[in-house]
Amino acid sequence: MIYIICQDWKSTSGNHAGMMHLYKVIHQMHPDETRLYVIKHVRPKLILLWEYLIAILLIFKLKKGDKVLFTECLMADIDEVQIAKLIKYFRSGIAFYGMVHLIPEIIEEKIEPQSLSKRLSPLNGIITLGSSLSSYLCKHGIKPSKVHTLFHYADTEYYKPSKERKDNISVVVMGALGRDYSSLAQIVKSVPNLHFNICRGRKNVDDLFVGCNNVTLYGFLSEDELKAIMNKSSISLNVMKDTIGSNVICTSIAMGLAMVVSDVGSIRDYCSEDNAIFCKSIQDFINALQTLSRDEKNIKSMGLVSASKAANLAIPHYWNLLKSVLNGK
Repeated sequence: MIYIICQDWKSTSGNHAGMMHLYKVIHQMHPDETRLYVIKHVRPKLILLWEYLIAILLIFKLKKGDKVLFTECLMADIDEVQIAKLIKYFRSGIAFYGMVHLIPEIIEEKIEPQSLSKRLSPLNGIITLGSSLSSYLCKHGIKPSKVHTLFHYADTEYYKPSKERKDNISVVVMGALGRDYSSLAQIVKSVPNLHFNICRGRKNVDDLFVGCNNVTLYGFLSEDELKAIMNKSSISLNVMKDTIGSNVICTSIAMGLAMVVSDVGSIRDYCSEDNAIFCKSIQDFINALQTLSRDEKNIKSMGLVSASKAANLAIPHYWNLLKSVLNGK
């Protein structure tokens, strides 16, 4: 049996994105092979209590040969690795796996890189969603045989382009983690002939776009509203400091958008020269967008390649690869 421990994050709660949705779908597809436990927000004063309660629950439920997958290692409200440590003290014959899917910059806000190997040592395996993060972990002392690179998924049943997509060219910008908004503002001002739909969520960046007549700024949106904006756009613009696999990249691909992206982190795990223009500087982004604004045929061609890549992001494909890792194949 595979026991999966998830955190319910406010930003993706109830959506067709995020780790909780992924593993809810997997559990629904394979109820005889999986058990799913979802942790809601935990008050800081109760974190230690929750760690002990979850550990005790699993100690009584787990049997020899079972596997436990923690989906938010180094990130969750509670310390999932500590739970593995507690269980190992009382039970043997259980394999523990942890997902790490934060960019290194955020990891280093929480933990010293040189202590990563010791911190994650209770785990039998570590799963990442990008090759650059796998390399980072190995660089800081974790054995390569212990690190498994999978991929970020997209729910391709929900995220797919509508046949009613309009022909006018516009750009959608989404996401907050690892995003470079000050560079984005320079790009937007340099391509006045394109319209930019900037979905900033709760990030306060409005001052950067004062006087930009080619920008529509959106605050918090429902998932259906966000999907509608993606569907009326032609290009997904991603000005990023880093990426190790993300909802924004994968949902953009699944929605059949042409990709204009920072050439950083694990982006080439997801995008190729056929569906993306890779950029290293602000001028690269400006040139890419100006070129695409005059080449609607190429935008459509890139979008079709993106849509064809969606099959490799589908949940059943992810599950098959994950199961191979958990079964030691």
